[in-house]
Amino acid sequence: MSQASDGISIEVVKLFFSALVGGVVGAAMKIGVDEWGYRARLMRSAREKLRTYARPLWRTCDELKFRLTVINNDLCCKDEERRHQALQPLSWSPDEKCSLTWYNESGQYVVSTVHLISTLAA
Repeated sequence: MSQASDGISIEVVKLFFSALVGGVVGAAMKIGVDEWGYRARLMRSAREKLRTYARPLWRTCDELKFRLTVINNDLCCKDEERRHQALQPLSWSPDEKCSLTWYNESGQYVVSTVHLISTLAA
């Protein structure tokens, strides 16, 4: 009878440890699956944001690069008269000009370029 009770107790212990190990493995798998799902949702959200903002940001950077190249070429020009014409809008302030022609002519390019810089900085 003692051997039979030892056999039963060993079987109970094996069953208990099997259930314990199975529970731990199951919990670990659940945590892993939950973590994988969370990371998948984050990656999907990041891709959507990238798709939304990448093209407009690239276009704005390209436009700013073009404008700054034009301004730099005008400022580095060897022709004194052309360089003076390029520097003139940068030196005028709207208070000194006393009319809106500065904004409508050469100042508009300067103001819109500054707006592009501030848009990219934001």
